Amino acid sequence: MTSAQYTNDTSKQKPSLGKLNYAPRIIGCVLMAVMLIGALYNDLTLTAICFIFLNCALWPHLARLHSKLASERMGAEYINLYLDALFYGIWCAATGFQIWVVFALLIVNSLNSLILGGIKRYYICSGVLLLGCITGGLLLGFEFVDQSPLLTKIVAAVSVYLYCCNVGFFNRKYAGQIKRSRDEMRQKNEDLTEAKIKAEQASNAKSEFLANMSHEIRTPMNGILGALQVLEQEKLNSESKHLVSKAVYSAQSLLTVINDILDFSKIEAHKMELEAAPFSIHDTVESVVSDLKGDALKKSISLETQFEMALTQGWLGDAVRVRQILLNLISNAIKFTEVGGVQVEVTTIQNDEKQALHIDVIDTGIGMAQETQDSIFERFKQADSSTTRKYGGTGLGLAITASLVRLMGGELRLESVEGQGTCVSVTLPLQKTAPPSVEKEASKDKLPNFSRVKILIAEDNEINQIVIKKMFEKTGAQVKLVENGRLAVQAFEAGIYDIVLMDIQMPEMDGIEAFSLIHKLDPSVPVIALTANVMPQDIEHYESLGFVNHIGKPVAMYEMFNVLNELVNQAKQMP
Repeated sequence: MTSAQYTNDTSKQKPSLGKLNYAPRIIGCVLMAVMLIGALYNDLTLTAICFIFLNCALWPHLARLHSKLASERMGAEYINLYLDALFYGIWCAATGFQIWVVFALLIVNSLNSLILGGIKRYYICSGVLLLGCITGGLLLGFEFVDQSPLLTKIVAAVSVYLYCCNVGFFNRKYAGQIKRSRDEMRQKNEDLTEAKIKAEQASNAKSEFLANMSHEIRTPMNGILGALQVLEQEKLNSESKHLVSKAVYSAQSLLTVINDILDFSKIEAHKMELEAAPFSIHDTVESVVSDLKGDALKKSISLETQFEMALTQGWLGDAVRVRQILLNLISNAIKFTEVGGVQVEVTTIQNDEKQALHIDVIDTGIGMAQETQDSIFERFKQADSSTTRKYGGTGLGLAITASLVRLMGGELRLESVEGQGTCVSVTLPLQKTAPPSVEKEASKDKLPNFSRVKILIAEDNEINQIVIKKMFEKTGAQVKLVENGRLAVQAFEAGIYDIVLMDIQMPEMDGIEAFSLIHKLDPSVPVIALTANVMPQDIEHYESLGFVNHIGKPVAMYEMFNVLNELVNQAKQMP
């Protein structure tokens, strides 16, 4: 609803003060005329009587017209109230301050000013009435008549009675309106509460559905990707290696789509949280470029980086999400570039007296029209349907990127010329910090040596058991595989283990119950959650229970080895 519509609706629902006081003023003026004539009958000529009636008959209409024509209607009606009070005072003096007349006019003045203007207007109107009495007395003389004619008494009493009835009528009328308004407000609040509950239920149902779907998709994906990662380590001929590489790429693309949907769900539910840890922007960019270099080579386009010399220090931020931003922007640039190449430029800029990280991703791709640029960062948006058919994608990547940049308090800008290319600029207000410590990670060329490490793995899926066993086969680790939580507890009681990898959803006894029992047996042994449950609330729950880490499915083999390496190194440093 526009403000104009709202104003119009309000004016229809709430009459102006001038309209409210119109009928009471007419009644009051007629009664006042009769009262004045009754009080002054013996001293009045026919002309004077006609003047009094004319004055009292015209004034209500003039007052109504005044409030209607005024730009500030409420202010105009307050002026009318003051004029009413002035006339009451003058007429009090004109009647010789007869007690019945004064009493009636005081009652009318008080009720009018209190009902229509509140205590402040009551005081002002009382003061104006007193001023009218003094003015009338100065003009007509201060004469005090102690007796009133019978007609004056009757009319004064009737005036007070009718005015009290009028007050009662309007009080009842507006009490009814207030009750209706309260009932409507109560109903609206109930409707809003019901709508909120339904929205929360729908949101919870959606989150539960996404969590279940994520688990159901990730579990078989773990078998697919895991088996392919194991195959990559085998000695294969060039054709087989090429096929495995294609299969890995396709599986990872599917996983990216799943992750995009989950990330967007987190952002919509305001459950996306950022971490703050030192990281190297140079290493992060080079890592992303290294991962995407193959995609650029397949299209015979270049993929280059350019860094400012001062970028050797560390930055404080969420390296995973910064990497995700870079991955989305650079992969998008490669996807829409057929000739030329993609350039990634990283610099620092002054932003509000602080240094900020500035990244430009420049491509010589298809570009886009101005109308497309305005909506390209919205969810499920691409240039047009032909673009979707030709290049693929869900249209979520850039929407997630824009949301992540906003979450970091940054700025995302796009400049594009159709047929020439696009430049996407990201400014992130991250703090400089000391360079991050370099941790030893498992190299993809060299598997870690876990020959002295005993690992207990609880996994109910048979395919995943085979894949995980194959993953550890060449590391020398002593692996014990069980298919449920109950067997995991029994195995832990019967043997000595350095690390436990625990699936969560298992038959007979789930991973959480098994973890609780194992933790009671020996709290010093680190237990890692190995599960397809990757929603933020799941990970937080596992951490709160005491799991030392979380490895999501599908398992990235070398990432898992890095987590285990870190635990093994920590154990070596302990006395």
